[in-house]
Amino acid sequence: MRELYTPELMVLVKELKAFENFFIDKFYESEKDKFRIKVSRKGEKANILCILPYTINATEYIEEAEQASNFAIAVRKRITGFMIESIGQLGHDRIIIIKLKKGDDRANLILEMFGHGNMVLTDENMGITLAYNVHSFKDREIRPKAVYTPPQSSAIDISQASAILDGIVDSIARTSEDKNAQIGKTLAKGLGIGTMYLENALSRLGINPKEKLSEMKDVQIKPIADSIIEEVISCLDKPEFTIYKDNEMPIDFALTKISKYEKKESQTFETFQKMLDEFYRNASKKEEQESPEAIELRKSIEKQRDLLKEIDDDISSNKAIGDEIFSKISEINKIIAHAKERKRATKEELQELSQSIKILDVNLKDKTLTIETSENQ
Repeated sequence: MRELYTPELMVLVKELKAFENFFIDKFYESEKDKFRIKVSRKGEKANILCILPYTINATEYIEEAEQASNFAIAVRKRITGFMIESIGQLGHDRIIIIKLKKGDDRANLILEMFGHGNMVLTDENMGITLAYNVHSFKDREIRPKAVYTPPQSSAIDISQASAILDGIVDSIARTSEDKNAQIGKTLAKGLGIGTMYLENALSRLGINPKEKLSEMKDVQIKPIADSIIEEVISCLDKPEFTIYKDNEMPIDFALTKISKYEKKESQTFETFQKMLDEFYRNASKKEEQESPEAIELRKSIEKQRDLLKEIDDDISSNKAIGDEIFSKISEINKIIAHAKERKRATKEELQELSQSIKILDVNLKDKTLTIETSENQ
């Protein structure tokens, strides 16, 4: 199973808005990372399936756990009877936020559709009241009583042509020193639209996704941007909900015709949610047929991918901090020189030397100076 790409999540959220003004009747956890929300409004009933971090969709297939889990019971206490006020995407990230209300009470159900996935309940001020997975990251805390903040992200608004063009330029600039960097992998990571959609866009121009960036000419950037924009518009405005199969078993799904699957069996659907429901029902069957060793290997590979992503994020974060320090090195040197010259310089005195650097501490005994740049403020 794979996570949803950004354009897929955008289309899904648009469909999920049909559940606005429905009331939450009951919440279930059928197995680890798999939930069902029973909802209704006058004359209508529905079930919403959520599999972290893969999908959230209306489902026709009902599974119930033999006994309610502690998490399910805790969620029921907090949101049963609440009305779904709105469903949206948090920023440009793969995070879905479902805003709930009941009288004067407000709550948010947040679904993180990346990494291992997570389900978080907050109050109207984003204070966390319940979390499926409790985590402590370098830049945020996911635990009760903490304030929910999304991870630092460079995700762009792919609905804007100018953002896509800027994203391409930025992606190329970031990897300009890597002589082995490939066009396909570089742009897929930088834009987040999904490798297969990106390959579609490149294939229309006769460009091999494995072609090295160092061999690409500047004049190619604009045609590549135009082709990617065309692909994104096709996904967002004229989607063709398609499952691709091999020997009658689903292997992938897409919002448009995928060139690399042109020889595979395919099945189209009326809505994205119906397609997802069918795909993940069969994906679950396929998992049941796998040996325990195969399942363990797949989970190990997914874990390694997550680890590599965390390393990439740390590298990007540290690079940004390094760039910020370098850009202010003259001011930093000026402060240090003044501190050395005036052996009893106070924090307030040093602060007057710069508006963009915050002096946090001056320790004359240890000869240390602690500062904070605007990047971290």
